[in-house]
Amino acid sequence: MGAIDIEHSVVRQITRTGIGYLYYNDGSHITDTRVDSAGLDGSWAVSMEGGRLERTTVTGSGGDGIRAVSRYASVQISDCAVSGSKGDGIRVAFRTVRTLPINRCNIHDNGGVGVVNLSDFEVDATGNWWGDPAGPNGPQGDGVSGAVDFGAFLTELVEIGAATAGVK
Repeated sequence: MGAIDIEHSVVRQITRTGIGYLYYNDGSHITDTRVDSAGLDGSWAVSMEGGRLERTTVTGSGGDGIRAVSRYASVQISDCAVSGSKGDGIRVAFRTVRTLPINRCNIHDNGGVGVVNLSDFEVDATGNWWGDPAGPNGPQGDGVSGAVDFGAFLTELVEIGAATAGVK
């Protein structure tokens, strides 16, 4: 089976996981998409085990915003916004066995931490906005848990495209 692409889409008001991307393919991608109020049963709004997520907004998840596993295929998350989740913004699962970059994203106002890494590998979460000019450890920052490199954090919200217009 070839790559799976989701582009220019809106997924909203889904009780379970909004997008379950359980397909091990580096060439798959989610681009210019909004996922609003998914995972209302406490599951994830987006679950991915391969591919790229770019210029996408995930907001209002009933559980974690994004669950990412980089085991058989690479996962890359960039130019995104993850906010308003009742759980963590982005949860990197323990089965991750390679680097997983999360860059140039707005990660803020989540119920848990911005990025939680349960794997043995460090997550590259550099160059993100965490909800506070002082970064993830600032008074309003979303925080990190586990081995997460959050250096060179952004001091203000980053504009990331049409999919996130109006999302702060």
